[in-house]
Amino acid sequence: MSIPNNPEVLIFYDATKGELRENQPKPAPLTGSAAHLCGEPGNCTRNLTVADRQWQIEIRPAAGYFTFQTHATSTVVLVGGLLLSTVLGAYLFNFLRYTAEIESERHKSEMLLLNILPEAIASRLKQDHQTIAESFPEVTVLFADIVGFTQLSVRVSPTELVHLLNQVFSTFDRLSEKHGLEKIKTIGDAYMAVGGLPKPRPDHADAVAEMALEMQSEIARFNADNHTNLSIRIGINTGPVVAGVIGKKKFIYDLWGDAVNTASRMESHGLPDAIHVTDSTYQLLQEKFILEARGIIQIKGKGEMATYLLKGRKDNNIAGQTPGNLAAS
Repeated sequence: MSIPNNPEVLIFYDATKGELRENQPKPAPLTGSAAHLCGEPGNCTRNLTVADRQWQIEIRPAAGYFTFQTHATSTVVLVGGLLLSTVLGAYLFNFLRYTAEIESERHKSEMLLLNILPEAIASRLKQDHQTIAESFPEVTVLFADIVGFTQLSVRVSPTELVHLLNQVFSTFDRLSEKHGLEKIKTIGDAYMAVGGLPKPRPDHADAVAEMALEMQSEIARFNADNHTNLSIRIGINTGPVVAGVIGKKKFIYDLWGDAVNTASRMESHGLPDAIHVTDSTYQLLQEKFILEARGIIQIKGKGEMATYLLKGRKDNNIAGQTPGNLAAS
C-alpha cells in the first residue's frame, strides 16, 4: 500500500478486510514524529508486520513540518546569539569601566604617596617593607625660615596668609625638584630639604648651595609682586644622617643625626637674607662659590664653631639665578 501525499493521516489496520487504510484528516500527524524513527527528518520507508502480514509503509514529512522546524531552530539560535552578545557586551563594558576607575584611583593614590615620599622609598613601601631606614655617610641639609612671616600673620586674613605661604613653598618645591634635591618637610614657615639622598650624588653640596641662592632671589621677587617685606634665613650643613619612614597610616620620610641638628642651628643662628654654612660645607663649596668667613661664633648645643656666609658663585653663572614667578603660583 502506498500512503497518499496527505499532510495529516492516521494509518490503522482493518481486520475485517485484512488491509491498512487511512482515516480522515486532522488527527495527530504521523509523519512529523514517525520520521525521526528513520534517523533523519526526510522521506523513508518502514517494513511492518501487522496481523501476520508484511507491510511496507512510505513515510513523508507533513507539509510545513520540516520548514517550520528549520525556521524555528534558526530563529532560536539567532535570538540566543543576540542575547548572549548583548550580555557579554554589557559585561565587558562594565568590566573595562571598573578597571579604568581602579586604575585612576590607583594613580591618584600613587601621586599622593609621591608627594610625601621619595619615589624610591614609595616603591619599597608598596612592596610591604616593614621598616625602611638607611644610613648616608655624607649629605647636605638645608633649613630655611621666612623672617617676618609671623608679623605678617597679624595683618592679613588666615586665608590670605595660607595663600601667600603656599606661593612661597610651591616655588621652593619647584626649585628642589629642579636641582634634584629632596624636600623633607615644612614646619610652620620653615622649609627643610636635603641633597644626596635617597640616591647618593657627589655634588650634593653644590646643588643645595645653588638652590639656597635661588631661594633668596625668589623671596625678593615675591616682595616686589606682593608688596611685602619678607626675608629668608638659611642654614646649611654637611655630614652623615639616618633617613627612614615613620608611621603606619600617616607616613613621613625624615632625617636624624647630628648633621641635621647642626644645619638647624646654622639657620637659627644665621642672619636675615644670609646663607649660613658650616666648615664641612665650606670645604666642599670653596672652589666654585664665594664664601665669607663669619668667624668663631657660639652655637647652642655645639659650642664654638667657625662658620661662613655663602655670597654667590665665582663664575656668576649660577643656574636659575634669574628669579621665577612666585605670584604666578
